[in-house]
Amino acid sequence: MANTAQAPTHTEEDQLLRQLDNNEYVRAYDAHKPKFVGIPEGYYPNTWGNVGLIWLLLISIYAICAGLFAFFLWLLLLNTRTVTWVFFGVFVGYVFLIILLILIGQMNRRRLEKEFIEKALKEHAKDNQI
Repeated sequence: MANTAQAPTHTEEDQLLRQLDNNEYVRAYDAHKPKFVGIPEGYYPNTWGNVGLIWLLLISIYAICAGLFAFFLWLLLLNTRTVTWVFFGVFVGYVFLIILLILIGQMNRRRLEKEFIEKALKEHAKDNQI
């Protein structure tokens, strides 16, 4: 029998790797282009202390919510009129809290957008000077 082995053909993956090695890769419209960078600036992974603190806060929030639920049930058995006003007060407080958190988040977002735009403009100006 004769040796009929053929030379290996270049696959699409091989072509892509060669393009990446030669810096010839051009991404297609709306295609993912990996950025192969390390840990981003300002990124700090959670330590075990942070994880423990998160669990402690989570369990304490659950305990507070369970206590409030038991308190409202006790009030319901004691006096229905009082429970109605307490529930109304909690609802109004909740609505105001949500509105306040949304306003704070919007102000923080505007501030961050301005900072990022200024940073991008500075980097763009620095790139154009070189």
